Amino acid sequence: MISLRCRAEQRPGRDHPLVGDLAHIDVATLRDAGLFGDDEYATAFFTVALNGGSRMCLERSLDDPQVIEVDVHISGVRRIPVAWTTTPCHFGGVRHWLICPSADCGRRTRELYFTPNPYALLCRICSGCTYPSQHESLEGRLLRRRARLLQDLKYQRPGAPGRRPPRPHHMHWSRYWPLSTKYLDNEVRLLDLWCPRAPREV
Repeated sequence: MISLRCRAEQRPGRDHPLVGDLAHIDVATLRDAGLFGDDEYATAFFTVALNGGSRMCLERSLDDPQVIEVDVHISGVRRIPVAWTTTPCHFGGVRHWLICPSADCGRRTRELYFTPNPYALLCRICSGCTYPSQHESLEGRLLRRRARLLQDLKYQRPGAPGRRPPRPHHMHWSRYWPLSTKYLDNEVRLLDLWCPRAPREV
């Protein structure tokens, strides 16, 4: 038995919920709970922070071992069957997938999201979830990329425009040069955004 507490509400002012706003079940958690193993009586419990705290009970279907029965305890019990499948890996073993229960979808996915209205478990596309980066402006994406590149280059702050950050000690040139090149390209895009060039006269 495992327990997981997560949110299940939509942030105000957004047409679509973010990925982190909806309660979800994922392949890794179900695998750790033994729902993909040989134990036909494996059961897992999830606590969903919705309407004062509701509960999801997941168990292997006795009729079909390839189906996980999800009991959602919200104003009664709602049972949602979720099928799962496997695909072979190149170096042995298998990779587990959940099948989206939507009749119009049926795609393989690693996570299913709990939508409160109507109550259902759907993949990210069917539930309408979006990633936080999809709501960022171009400037926000470039600044986030700059921060990540500076972290990879072990540099604290942006350097002079048009110059590469100093190579960190013990970093090989084969790693430093591509990272610093990406950093310079990102700085050029930021400068073009902040200081647009005047159109040339033909």
